Amino acid sequence: GLCDRRHAAGTESVPGVNRIPEGTAPREIPVGVLAYIGDAVFELAARMRVAGDMKMPSGAMHQGAVKMVRACAQARAARAIQPMLTEEEQAIYRRARNHAVTSSPRNADPVEYRMATGFEAVVGFLYLQNRDRRLDEIIQAAFAACETEAAGTSGENNP
Repeated sequence: GLCDRRHAAGTESVPGVNRIPEGTAPREIPVGVLAYIGDAVFELAARMRVAGDMKMPSGAMHQGAVKMVRACAQARAARAIQPMLTEEEQAIYRRARNHAVTSSPRNADPVEYRMATGFEAVVGFLYLQNRDRRLDEIIQAAFAACETEAAGTSGENNP
């Protein structure tokens, strides 16, 4: 998965990279930071997944990744991962989902946007904690939810 490549590159041994200060409680990390990092991590994972089909034109790869990282897809992913979240992950999800939104989401339902923010915060937290196996489990479950949508088993709000 995405994290295996990170380990192969040896980035986990570089001081200060991909880490939060030792002993930092999850509650001390602003949810905006967690969601910001989680958004980038999930987008990279989505791009890596669609790039796996090396015969696909770049425009098609971009569209495939965009479908997975949109708020409605991430909200679906959030629903899919709920049963597998630990208490700690659930607390982070709820804190981010319930965090006051300072801007209105563009092309997204406000409820889905909040759920997507919760999902991103969990991804960001796991990444910053270097919990790579767990991060891969969550990302794979999210992809499965996105692929279920792509197969046409549920509706989606198109911008």
